[in-house]
Amino acid sequence: MRFFALSFCALFCALPLRAEVVFKIGKPDARAGEFRIFRNLGDDRHVYTEGFPEAHRPFRDVDGCREFFKKPVEFVVGKSKDSDFPFIHPFHNCAWAGVEAPVYKIFFDTPASALPAGAPAKYYLKVGFSDSSNYTWHSLKISVNGKVAGEARRLYTEYYPWAKADASRLRCGASLAYYPRSRGVPSRPQSFAIDASQLKRDGSKNCIELTPVFDPKYKGQLWLTYDFIELSSDPEYPKIPDWRGELLNRAIAAMGTEEVVFCASGNGRDWHWYANFGKTVEPSSGDAETDRLFGKEVFSRLGCKLVVYNLRTGAHRYLIDDPKGSLRDPQVSFDGKKILFSYRKGDTDLFHIYEIGVDGKNLTKLPFAGDWNDIEPCYLPNGDILYCSDRLRRTVQCWYVPVSNLHRWFRDENVTRCITVNPDVDNRPRLLSDGRIIYMRWDYNHRNQLGYHNLWTIQPDGSGEMIFLGNEKPGGLYIGAEQIPDENGVVFTLAPGHGIKDHRGAVARAVAPFDPSDPYAFEIVSGQGCRYFMDPYPIGDGLTLVSDSGKPNIMDSTGQAYCDFKMPADLLKTDAEVYYNVDMKNPPKCEMIVRNVQPLAPRKAPPQRADSADFSQKTATVFIQDIYEGRKMASVKRGTIKKLMIVRMLPEPVHFHGGFHPLGARAGFALERILGTVPVYEDGSASFEVPSQEALAFVALDENGNCVKRMQSFVGFAPATSTSCIGCHERRTEAPIRKIAKPMAYGRVSKIEPIASVPPIIDYSRHVQPIFDRYCLACHSYEKRRGGVVLEGDLNPRFIQSYMTLLVREQLSTGFNAWGNREPYSFGSGGSALMGKIGGAHHGVKLDADSLNILRAWLDTGAMQVGTYAAAGTGFMREYFGSKSFDRTAGMSAEREAINSVVRERCIKCHSAGNSRPSAFSFEYGGFRAPDGKGGFKISGSRGISLYNLTRPEKSLALLLPLSKSAGGLADSSDKASHPEVFKDKSDAGYAKMLSAVSAVADYLKKTSPFHTSPDFRPSRAYIRQMQACGILPKDWKDETRLDPMSIDELYFKWQDENASHAFGKN
Repeated sequence: MRFFALSFCALFCALPLRAEVVFKIGKPDARAGEFRIFRNLGDDRHVYTEGFPEAHRPFRDVDGCREFFKKPVEFVVGKSKDSDFPFIHPFHNCAWAGVEAPVYKIFFDTPASALPAGAPAKYYLKVGFSDSSNYTWHSLKISVNGKVAGEARRLYTEYYPWAKADASRLRCGASLAYYPRSRGVPSRPQSFAIDASQLKRDGSKNCIELTPVFDPKYKGQLWLTYDFIELSSDPEYPKIPDWRGELLNRAIAAMGTEEVVFCASGNGRDWHWYANFGKTVEPSSGDAETDRLFGKEVFSRLGCKLVVYNLRTGAHRYLIDDPKGSLRDPQVSFDGKKILFSYRKGDTDLFHIYEIGVDGKNLTKLPFAGDWNDIEPCYLPNGDILYCSDRLRRTVQCWYVPVSNLHRWFRDENVTRCITVNPDVDNRPRLLSDGRIIYMRWDYNHRNQLGYHNLWTIQPDGSGEMIFLGNEKPGGLYIGAEQIPDENGVVFTLAPGHGIKDHRGAVARAVAPFDPSDPYAFEIVSGQGCRYFMDPYPIGDGLTLVSDSGKPNIMDSTGQAYCDFKMPADLLKTDAEVYYNVDMKNPPKCEMIVRNVQPLAPRKAPPQRADSADFSQKTATVFIQDIYEGRKMASVKRGTIKKLMIVRMLPEPVHFHGGFHPLGARAGFALERILGTVPVYEDGSASFEVPSQEALAFVALDENGNCVKRMQSFVGFAPATSTSCIGCHERRTEAPIRKIAKPMAYGRVSKIEPIASVPPIIDYSRHVQPIFDRYCLACHSYEKRRGGVVLEGDLNPRFIQSYMTLLVREQLSTGFNAWGNREPYSFGSGGSALMGKIGGAHHGVKLDADSLNILRAWLDTGAMQVGTYAAAGTGFMREYFGSKSFDRTAGMSAEREAINSVVRERCIKCHSAGNSRPSAFSFEYGGFRAPDGKGGFKISGSRGISLYNLTRPEKSLALLLPLSKSAGGLADSSDKASHPEVFKDKSDAGYAKMLSAVSAVADYLKKTSPFHTSPDFRPSRAYIRQMQACGILPKDWKDETRLDPMSIDELYFKWQDENASHAFGKN
């Protein structure tokens, strides 16, 4: 018995003592769901365009988040529950918390075991995290009773001891903040030894403080989410498996295959998402440094591969391996036997659509290729092909690269037709489960060009175009939408701001039902601050295939991703070296990237929608039930609207920069053709015929012909189709209005009636300036300048004088490159102060009816300065090419110095401030007065103002203002308000010197770059090359040959209409 007792005691003493757990908050399972949860923390991740009244989506605080964080975060062990501890720790820029970097405190009693002799010498505080914002250098300082125990840092940048050595696999999802009840990623072990002697022995509570440490200069959000916090005597850190390997098996099950297809190819050479095929427009300035970005390829020649890859084994085969080509946009056929893609073969320059068998055989160029680029193809269920093409030879209206529009190849007819009417870019068509086409449409008709690139739908024949998501609040590029196979929704790429090259961005999803205008209609799936992804392809079961540019990823519906794939060693290798074609001193190198990952498997084809268009016809019909129904129409009294003016947005053949010039200033980007008006009946209904396959916009006019509301978008109609609207910009979730009486327009289809005396395209110099000459110059000439206003039509270095005066004096309401859906009577003739000065109230000035019609129509189409695209890059001293201002007279330094020497000698005494000197042709002078809106004046700093007249140099204000009144100038020594007399007469040496210099510059401009109204006008080289490519000008046309710009424009617009369809002959 004694032996047994001794043996038992020895055995018991040999067993390790059971670890003591002082407290434990949460469970070590990479989850945070047991803590205090706050929903909707991702609301403010969607940021609006800079300058918009709202910075981002407002945070919907449904769980009292901000109220919670108003109080100190204190957890009392034994009293508080796990659900009292917040799942997330806001560090920095977390507006949803309402506080910056709160310190969390945990209070606990000293365990009794720590008091007697022989108690544990150390305790171990283990802090587990489930996720983190994707930023390496923020950390959490751990203090116990005021003494620092250490910092939890670099949570997701080192390997787990038990994990595979692939750091990319171990990065966190940075998404648990937005999906708090989902699984996160276990962090690197964080364990801190605490001396038992640090614990209090006076009966008061111990305090652990968790203090954020970060760089306050960091501009993004910083946060951590917790997994568990434990204080015990056990030094062992719990092993929490990285569960993301499960995603591979789930993905294979969802796809029904282990194999995927993707392409590897060189990325684009421009920053913009749309600039990745073709070339920039032809160089046209004549200056080598200015022209270096023009006439250059926008794609890179790094080589390409079309790859079949086994996700489980890593086995791969190259269906195409072209060391000099470019390959993009693959799509697997519905039966899984062929792959459709866009391919620039070898040393060639153009992208065409090809097909190849999944075995790598039967590479075939499809028969609709030509001397243009075809990209982003998509199978239709009946075998036709949908794709984007630059076949119509348009240029982006705020850059200098080709436009792509949606086209459809009708296989049986072997005819291709353009099915969208966008003057600008359409991208990435794909099929929805109901057979509609979803695509990205960029639409900035009289609104900001950086804010509206959203998802639209259209029927395969080009009818029924409708917004799918966005288009009301500006911000972000919505692109690459794909149907979720087991949900009524889509996954797409949401790129910030104006988009990112190569269609990179966050992964987002929108699931019906939703209002397209609701900013909360979609959620951002991928994590905050993570690397951007490309080409999300949903496969079902909440999973999406994406590319991180180097390899495939499998992402779940909460943003967690698996990417533990070993890529072939030669996949991204290239022997070529290509650089970005951007305005940088040291442009980056282009790189090989992986894109368009998708299953190599059959998939269900959606239904083929029946075509309703008849392409032999040229018109369509439109019915509006009640124009007074719609957004921001409540204040418009019934009976106000009498007519609709219908205008066409015209495509642009060439452009050279990111702004409006020379077409306008803070106006629109597109010229518009005024088609005429149709009646609106007393009940608000209208029914009318319109030309089909044109980008149209409607302007609601009152009984005086003034603009009540302007459509700041465009719409196209397929030929022989009928379209109905509820009202004016109604919400897309609204049903037609139930009315007792039949609409008055029912059965009364109106024809468009031209507006008397109004030319189809208004050119300011030809049509508007003569009105000012007739009615305004008696008071507002250079010599009289009543109110400091000059309305003469001479040229300054960058603008027409009267046009700039109207803008600076805030007489025009053009939309000012801002936001859509303006208030009634705030645009064009309905909102321009100029209209109050031409009806008799302003010193009796009253325009005749024809002049009034022209002026109204000019205002309602955006108040453009130039009425021809041929003027792009010509006619003014100062132009923009790329991101640089270009001065045609930069070489005339002697003339500049002649002017500036007089300024230094005669003007500097009064004009000592740099921004008040009338220096030669510069924009330094910022002292012109403009109305302040309060009855007084403010100083205008407009850079379009100039003191120099390049049409009639003797009318330059720099010469008239200081010239004695007796000599024909404006300086009056008897008037204290007058400019001082500097030149007594025109024989003054300083006056003569300045006039001679200005005249020399003006003569040089008239010879080298005449204004578009001059009989000597000749357009830019880029414009001529585009007209030659269209067959409008002969191939042997000489660049210096004179031509009438507006008539050539008309031929270009006619060519557009005639080439909307193109037949290729029998198959």
